[in-house]
Amino acid sequence: MEALNCPLLSVNVRVWRFWSFVLVHNWRRYISIIPVTLLNVFMFADLYRAWGNIEELIINAYFTVLYFNAVLRTLILVYNREKYECFLTGSAKIYEELRIGKDKTISKIIDTYTKRARVLSISNLILGAIISSCFVVFPLFTGERRLPYGMFIPGLNIFDSPQRYSLFLDVACMYPILASLHQVHS
Repeated sequence: MEALNCPLLSVNVRVWRFWSFVLVHNWRRYISIIPVTLLNVFMFADLYRAWGNIEELIINAYFTVLYFNAVLRTLILVYNREKYECFLTGSAKIYEELRIGKDKTISKIIDTYTKRARVLSISNLILGAIISSCFVVFPLFTGERRLPYGMFIPGLNIFDSPQRYSLFLDVACMYPILASLHQVHS
């Protein structure tokens, strides 16, 4: 059994395959990792020079570390892709052996936990998309000139109109990527 066809793994593996983290190697890998890594660098730069509003600092620090963790795990996954693909294939084979075995108790347990794993994976994707959407929309209703995340780009005033709108759209376009990068955690 392939990992893509294994019900226990298929949700996550399909997301990773779409972004070409595993099973394929194409342009999507770079389109997803490079901009998010740059965003994370700018987020760290903002934390380094942050001063004042403690609530904003805490939220920015939380998301900076969250996305750093997601980027780091993704880079580790891509670096060890072949080993991970072997692990997924082996896991799918073991899953199939246990599921079709003669022991009905184990088959029942496998089916129960497969359903739970799929619900958790799909819920994680949906919640990531909802949270990301909320963070894109939130600054529009604050009445302030701000971006979804604090970021500092040396030599650029991110609050001037053309740059702010451009960065806002760039960050908004990265949210599906950010939500699916977070899926690497699960």
